[in-house]
Amino acid sequence: MEIKPLLAPTLKQRLVEFRLQLAVAFSGETALPGARDDRTSAGQCAVAALVLRARFGGDLVSASHWGVSHWFNRVRTEDGELYDVDVTGDQFGFAPIRVAMGGTLFPRTIVRREDDVLDETWARAIRLATRAGLAELIPALGRAVEDRSAGDRTTPTRRQVIRTSTSSLARARGSRRTPRTVRPSESLPG
Repeated sequence: MEIKPLLAPTLKQRLVEFRLQLAVAFSGETALPGARDDRTSAGQCAVAALVLRARFGGDLVSASHWGVSHWFNRVRTEDGELYDVDVTGDQFGFAPIRVAMGGTLFPRTIVRREDDVLDETWARAIRLATRAGLAELIPALGRAVEDRSAGDRTTPTRRQVIRTSTSSLARARGSRRTPRTVRPSESLPG
């Protein structure tokens, strides 16, 4: 009897698994400097969006919410549909994972470029990927840092950023948070 491989997980399942990996890795070292909140994902939106883009592809997008810039992603599914995906919605009291048709999650959403991302945010994204056990994504994140710093000696090189992230991981190993339960949002597509 031949065993057939399992079907590939749906987008919803993959996002829940991804968010669980990020949630245990969120820390003060990966948060926006100065972000102070008891919510796990507070100050993590841009780094989570960068790591999600490295995993699922798509575009970085942002919108103003509560007077602050909030970053998330726009991904295209295999059937060609565009979805806005936010894996840090709980910092605003929403479900941790929110998915909606492209352009409908937040009003006045704009597509962002890699150049719009601050160098320290790239470094925090590499740190988040490292802490989350997503080392396979670090080359994609590091390449972006390297491309940006090609003509700028003050920007950290990819090797410097990865070395810093690796030492951060070693320090954090003893203080990992316990995973929080993530409930899939009712608005996720099947």
